[in-house]
Amino acid sequence: MALHRGLPIVTLEGRYMRQRLAAGLLRQAGLPATIASSADEYVAIAARLALDSRDDDRRNALRAAIRAAAPAVDGDLRVVRAFEQCLTTAHAASSAAPAGASNTA
Repeated sequence: MALHRGLPIVTLEGRYMRQRLAAGLLRQAGLPATIASSADEYVAIAARLALDSRDDDRRNALRAAIRAAAPAVDGDLRVVRAFEQCLTTAHAASSAAPAGASNTA
């Protein structure tokens, strides 16, 4: 995972699960500064990180902060249990669909 390597992740929080999952992981790790809410903000964050990478002290401090935050994402059993509950609920809802209803989009 990029967080364990100390690599910054920029994500655009949107309506898709992958976007919301990435944003949630970054919040869980205490790294909300790399979550964008628009395409323009995404570009601005990525550009700022690219420029910061030229400054060794800033880059090393950022990488250390990211590495320190990584265990917060992996080690929290509450996250696993919440996701488990989400999947269980979704499965139960799809299993309870009326006869003849399609479960495919």
